Amino acid sequence: MKRNILSQVLYQALVMATLLYMTPSMFDIQYDIVNDFTSVPANRNVHYTFLFHTLVLMNLFNMFNCRKLGSEGSRDLNIF
Repeated sequence: MKRNILSQVLYQALVMATLLYMTPSMFDIQYDIVNDFTSVPANRNVHYTFLFHTLVLMNLFNMFNCRKLGSEGSRDLNIF
């Protein structure tokens, strides 16, 4: 269980850190992370909303992936 929790934490941290710095360039959002006072506030909100939705979807996927599908006597199934 420790291995699964640690791997999920590392996965989510890596994805969120990557998206924090790469989303404006990947999706052409005109937003400067360093000097955000000169950029359009709506673009900053789009960026943060994208990050939030990504976090929620990763946690939903984790909930479905870590659940048990079988009964006690049967073989546990994984969705993959």
